[in-house]
Amino acid sequence: MRWVIAGWLTLSTVLNLVDRQTLSILAPMLRDKFHLSVQDYSHVVTAFLISYTVMYTVGGRLVDWVGERIGMAACILWWSLCTMATALAQGGLSLGAIRFLLGLGEPGNYPAALRATTRWFPKEERGLPVAMFSSGRAVGNMLAPPLISALTLYFGWRAAFVLPGALGLLWLAGWLYIYRLPAEHPGISAGELRALDGGGASGAPPSWSSLLSNRNVLALVLSRLVSDPVWYLYQFWIPVYLKQERGFTLTDIGMYGWIPFVAGAMGGMVAPWAGWWAAARPMCLSAKECRH
Repeated sequence: MRWVIAGWLTLSTVLNLVDRQTLSILAPMLRDKFHLSVQDYSHVVTAFLISYTVMYTVGGRLVDWVGERIGMAACILWWSLCTMATALAQGGLSLGAIRFLLGLGEPGNYPAALRATTRWFPKEERGLPVAMFSSGRAVGNMLAPPLISALTLYFGWRAAFVLPGALGLLWLAGWLYIYRLPAEHPGISAGELRALDGGGASGAPPSWSSLLSNRNVLALVLSRLVSDPVWYLYQFWIPVYLKQERGFTLTDIGMYGWIPFVAGAMGGMVAPWAGWWAAARPMCLSAKECRH
């Protein structure tokens, strides 16, 4: 059951990124339809990122408060409905407002998935399920361009928002059906429950001051401050660049727009290994040593 849950969490992350990328892929078309300048589109993107940033900070506390089952359900219900509501947008203002609301729901996916993983996996086994649901980001980014382009070409741009949102509602039904705390799940054995130490979380959550004084936390925050602006530049602006500067059609974007994200996923897997190899390799003190 724990691997079923890990797989279901991975699907939620895939849907999270597909729903987020839909606007980016359709941005060239919607800019023309709604007569949006580049700056107008940037305001829509910023509206999403403001709410996303705030809820990324407090989403984990909310999940701690209501629990991962209800927390995850509430988040995906909210962002699925907001994704579907984007089909009702009539211009830049309504588009920005709906994207702001979307940003309130999407970040809760990650703390809820982490909390579910700590419930269902002993410490020595958590690396793989965390890697699984984290990899859903790369998978979602890769699937979004061909999927959204095909939906738009065959059914229209409004369907490209409605159908992915509807998939989120299907995911929600499955989540509410399969997920329980380990101690409450009928399919778990006594031995598995002992290995999980009851499947519960112990201790009060750390205070904000203790987190902000932790050097490891500060290092992670600094790395995100450096890398996230670049990542979101790629996410929200690659389709606009491909159309405006390279003359790509929506079909072209569907065929080739996934390539940068494949490269990003490969870099994410290779770079840590390469960094470890470089750090572990002894330095050559002379040309003679280097030849050996």
